Amino acid sequence: MRAQEKGVLSSSNLYFHTASPRAKKLFFYPLCTGHFICDGDYDLRRTSYDSFLVMHIVHGTGFLEVDNQVISLKEGDFVLVDCYQPHHYYTETGWELLWLHFDGPMARSFFEELTGKSLILPPTDIPAAYKALKAVYDVYNLHRDQSEPALSCMISNFLCMFFNGPTTERSEDPSRTPARSLGDTLSYISENLDSPLTVDELAERIFLSKYYFIRLFKKEVGYTPHEYIVVSRVNFAAFLLKSTAFSIKNIAIKCGFADESSFCTTFKRVMGSTPLSYRNSGK
Repeated sequence: MRAQEKGVLSSSNLYFHTASPRAKKLFFYPLCTGHFICDGDYDLRRTSYDSFLVMHIVHGTGFLEVDNQVISLKEGDFVLVDCYQPHHYYTETGWELLWLHFDGPMARSFFEELTGKSLILPPTDIPAAYKALKAVYDVYNLHRDQSEPALSCMISNFLCMFFNGPTTERSEDPSRTPARSLGDTLSYISENLDSPLTVDELAERIFLSKYYFIRLFKKEVGYTPHEYIVVSRVNFAAFLLKSTAFSIKNIAIKCGFADESSFCTTFKRVMGSTPLSYRNSGK
């Protein structure tokens, strides 16, 4: 999916993941991940976005402001941010970022252990750490297998690299998953949240009957296809509400809702507050 934020160039991408109830209880899980190429206008300030953020500065320089301190970020840095708290990051000259918003029952404990002295993560094997972080991004960018236990292991292994120092990553074989897999379906949904998505269409894409597809999807993902699409659209809307100045109506359209009214009703049902209240709150 193309990024929407000011200062993010059109060659950038981001992808969303809607975690199952089981994943939220047991695993590390991604909320969204992206590869951003930004010009000097990139400037993002949030009161909160319930997750933890790891950013790798691939090229360029920038700044992170948290807890009344300004941290300079340079090429090669990995930085870990508690996005439950107010945060502000920006570049004045442009930069390239590989990033991941994630959460999970152990996420705060990892954050506290890793950032005891600095939000910039301890030195490690930068190429190996980049490869490990990019492997999570490539699950979506290259339509690879999205099993939630596997994703959790990938995130955990990446974080543990900063405890253990240089490591050697095992290569993965992208050919082991058929192109028209359920993982491909999840990626397709993530990339087309602004388009009409029907269960019939999704089932046909992977050559399954509608009713078998629904049963399989529910078993593997924890949601019915319709529930997953709705929650994914609301999660994307929550991101835009906290990250952009787009109007409520514009966000409704970008997230695939028929109109502003249905968007507001659905958002309140899923999130417990109206879009405007959510945007203005500290949540």
